[in-house]
Amino acid sequence: MIKWLKRLGKREQSTPTVIGAGAEFVGDIITDHMVHIQGAFEGRISADAVVVGKLGSVVGRIDSNSVYIYGEVAGTTVTGDAHIFGGAKVSGDLQYYSLNIANNDGVECRLVRRKKTTK
Repeated sequence: MIKWLKRLGKREQSTPTVIGAGAEFVGDIITDHMVHIQGAFEGRISADAVVVGKLGSVVGRIDSNSVYIYGEVAGTTVTGDAHIFGGAKVSGDLQYYSLNIANNDGVECRLVRRKKTTK
């Protein structure tokens, strides 16, 4: 029984946070794992990776190591790697180290390339 609980705990540690299609969430999400948004989100997301699906919308701030945008994002996004796919809509500020925009005409934001600092 204890071995099973230990395995379950390890699986739960890597489980993504999901806001499903049709769901609405207002508040903050802070995690060191992935967040997947298919519904409507308003607030702040701080995560390792953020995926905004085709049905997803985010209004607020995203802080992440990588972001994958298929849906809509309005606000400030600060990330390492930004991937914006066809059909996505992005407005506000996007700060990134690397940027990939694929077949998209919905990017109407201020783009700021972040400079890597050395210590």
